[in-house]
Amino acid sequence: MTTKSTTFRVHRVRHHQKLWLQWIEQHRRLIDALLVIVLAVALLSVVGQLLYPADRTLPLMRIGALDVSAKHKDAILAQLDEYAHYGEVTIKTPSRQWKAKWQEIGLNIDREASVEAVTSYPLWERFIPFSSIMRIHQSRELPLIALTNDERLQAFAEKLIAEDKQAASDAAVSIKDGQIIVSDAKNGYQYELAEVKRQVQAAPMIAQSELELVAKTVPYSRSKEALQAIAIEAEQILTKSLQLVVADKNYQPDRKTIGQWITFAEDERSKKLTILVNKDAIKAYLEHLDRESGIESGTSTVTLLDDQEIARTPASAGRTVAIEPALQAIEQRLRNAEQSGELKLQLVTTPPKIIYVRTYSQANSGLQALIRDWEATNYGEYGIVVREITGTQRYADWQPDKRFVTASTFKMFLAYTVLNKIQQGSIMGNQQTDMGWTVDACMREMIVNSTNPCAISLQNLVGWDTVDTMLHQAGFMATYLNNQGGGDKYSTVRDETNFLLRLNAGTLVDKGHTEYLLGLLKRQIWRAGIPSGVPRGIAVADKVGLYNGWVHDVAIVYGPKSTYILGIMSRGGSDPQFADLSRRVYDFFNQ
Repeated sequence: MTTKSTTFRVHRVRHHQKLWLQWIEQHRRLIDALLVIVLAVALLSVVGQLLYPADRTLPLMRIGALDVSAKHKDAILAQLDEYAHYGEVTIKTPSRQWKAKWQEIGLNIDREASVEAVTSYPLWERFIPFSSIMRIHQSRELPLIALTNDERLQAFAEKLIAEDKQAASDAAVSIKDGQIIVSDAKNGYQYELAEVKRQVQAAPMIAQSELELVAKTVPYSRSKEALQAIAIEAEQILTKSLQLVVADKNYQPDRKTIGQWITFAEDERSKKLTILVNKDAIKAYLEHLDRESGIESGTSTVTLLDDQEIARTPASAGRTVAIEPALQAIEQRLRNAEQSGELKLQLVTTPPKIIYVRTYSQANSGLQALIRDWEATNYGEYGIVVREITGTQRYADWQPDKRFVTASTFKMFLAYTVLNKIQQGSIMGNQQTDMGWTVDACMREMIVNSTNPCAISLQNLVGWDTVDTMLHQAGFMATYLNNQGGGDKYSTVRDETNFLLRLNAGTLVDKGHTEYLLGLLKRQIWRAGIPSGVPRGIAVADKVGLYNGWVHDVAIVYGPKSTYILGIMSRGGSDPQFADLSRRVYDFFNQ
């Protein structure tokens, strides 16, 4: 049986093979034609790929979800410059969602590498039929190549950790609409520095990108069942009968109102809850009574010019409930189950309310008042200088000689010493540094991208002692950059703004090198501070610094009515604060 079955299968296979060969023989012309067509299409594909310009991207190409179809390298660089300045990422955490510029979270575009990734199409690959189609398809998933600024990423992660966290919610008791509610416990969350930095660096840099930051869970410790006793105590207060008398008018707060007057506090050690009187809620209720039985104070408007009062409108006094005695009396009645009856509240006279309107003259005093008012309302320690270069050359400052760690602002001073040496002929632009880059390449990288290795290499080339000597000889006596033996680099906002003043005037180096350094400062990529506070299209040459809580930005702003220098050095400041001051100063000079 086995032999017959095997023989049958062999005959069946041979029969199918014969039929297949017969079909091929019958349709040989069609098969040959199809093969010729396929080969012709493949050949046309290769020819088209070989003839396509080497300096342009393929049609339909994308990078980071940006359309770079059939564009020249320079056009893509300009497009990436625009995206690097205005591109945003949506950041999501368990509690909120917001948009931020890539620069604000420590990322920027490696423009050259990104362009290379999308334009590189080597000759050998062009000989592969249809390789262009594969490249176009693959570009749909191609992200922009990112540069990481460790200082800004560290600052973003530290700020997120400090601000975006949620403690575990133990079971809690509350009162809503006069009803006691005991809520369930809930886990909390917190972020860890290394994990936040890892998640940010792993985020694909594409248009309309979303970055959902995953936090570590913090478990709760108290259950719902532990709160029954205090819920009973609160119920006894809610049922209390209370009658208030204000200026011969009687008021009897209901259960819902009394529920707004009490709150619950937790002992940090024992976690035991106690009932407290919510004085703010009682004050709000008493203010409601004032609107019926009291007399509201008038409002006096005080106008200030450069922080000096120049006008005041008169206003009448009012009459209100004496808050502290009323609070004590109400709390005593709520806690004492035996006390009842009327509670008469005292009335006292209240002075007029005052509204301040701040205005500024167009003189130095007005500019000084603007700076002083801004500093008084912003967290952090500041050194500020505003100096108008054109027009009447108005000036104002705040702690201009306070010494700050320079962070990356020292790089413009270092650039001056290098250019000075080049001008003298002791250093050449095409000369190699100890890291293998040319001096010119390191200068661009140090100023435009604020890269630290190039700064170290250039300071090695000039000489650490020599750098300080040259700066002091040039008049920057408060600036010290030689920290080769340890410690930090230091300067003042006066020295840094004087540097920009003299650079702009052409008194530091010759005209060619002046224009060269100003050009680099106008192209530097970290522009979320002072440049963000001026309208789009206004040229700004600036250098920023961010290191371990030191945040600085010094800039020349080329406004339509006034060119001026704004320097901000700080301990604890931020880009949004700098942008706010920048906006106010710009409006002052360009009204």
